[in-house]
Amino acid sequence: MQGRQTTYNHKVKDLVEKPSAEWIRTENAHEPIIRRQDYDLVQKILGLDTRTAPNGNKVYLFSGILICGSCGARMTRKTVPYKNGKYFYYYCPTGKKNGCTHPVMLREQDLTDCITESLKAHIGNVVSLEELLRDISEEQVNQELVAEYKARLMENEEQLASLTRFQSTLYENFVTGLLDKEEYKSLKNSYHADISRLKEAASKLREEMDAVKGSSHDRLRWIQHFKRFSGMEEIDRRAVIALIQSIRVLEKDDLQITFRYQMEYQAVVERLSAHAAAPLPGQNTRGKEAV
Repeated sequence: MQGRQTTYNHKVKDLVEKPSAEWIRTENAHEPIIRRQDYDLVQKILGLDTRTAPNGNKVYLFSGILICGSCGARMTRKTVPYKNGKYFYYYCPTGKKNGCTHPVMLREQDLTDCITESLKAHIGNVVSLEELLRDISEEQVNQELVAEYKARLMENEEQLASLTRFQSTLYENFVTGLLDKEEYKSLKNSYHADISRLKEAASKLREEMDAVKGSSHDRLRWIQHFKRFSGMEEIDRRAVIALIQSIRVLEKDDLQITFRYQMEYQAVVERLSAHAAAPLPGQNTRGKEAV
């Protein structure tokens, strides 16, 4: 960060604070203390709506990531005493009385067993992908990725050119009476928003393409994130938060698991599909769909 202060001129030594909008920012100018992936993960964890257990200092295993597939509410854990024991369940707090059309209640142990099995299977899939990737040269991967980015940029530019042409005829159509004033304003705003969106998307695509050209090592670092848990036998809160983004409960025997780095995983699967006809590692476990 530079340019936070200035002087009125070179003869006056008194410093003046400049508005933050005028500061000069340079991203990634220094070696980070922690990895960017770890920082982003911590921000996501801090954003979860979680609380500690009553009279305790621990957060429940699935707090903040277990979601009712019907109404979208975060599910709540409750204790049910029975005879000399206690049983734990997760349920939708909205319920039918408040609008949830299909609330589901799950026994915590069944949920834990299923998630443990699914996590271990997904980690195995990720490790398998890494082994398959060794057969593809890094240079070849880079060339393919750059080609994909170029194709997407070309498509983006064609859409942008088409929208710009349509936008340029708006005023003429308004003057000639083909469009009334309200239609003209509405279409003008719509075209302006679409053009801005396409320009922003093109800028992001160019940045990503430049990053691919500059370095390929970080692109597969997410695999190491999963491999750290490859020896896991039982899951804990750290593993759940680090590896799972959300769990949607559709039925008692139908869970939709979204793992972290899912886009990166799918990108690798698609890339390998172009190089191998053999089936690639799947994600379905015990009838549970992992998306």
